[in-house]
Amino acid sequence: MRKSDVISRFGGDEFVGLFFGSSRAQLSRRLNRFLLELSKKPVKIDQHLIIFSFSFGISTFGEDGTELETLFKIADQRMYKFKTKYKQRKEKNDQS
Repeated sequence: MRKSDVISRFGGDEFVGLFFGSSRAQLSRRLNRFLLELSKKPVKIDQHLIIFSFSFGISTFGEDGTELETLFKIADQRMYKFKTKYKQRKEKNDQS
């Protein structure tokens, strides 16, 4: 993350990030690269290897709306779409 980026816990296991000066496509590429790096570096706890991951949804101020509630709703919808695609991709890779 850059110095201008802000990440904060929103509640439970949810976090919100503010990324200034990034398009949705740029941010999506950055987050997908980060996910890939996480998958390559499992953490060993006792005798178990844990692979960390996360799901994300992105909304863009101005493009998707200007009200916080709208932006959260759109990001949440996109996160669930991401989860579905990510899970399908992971299952396909696990079968190979």
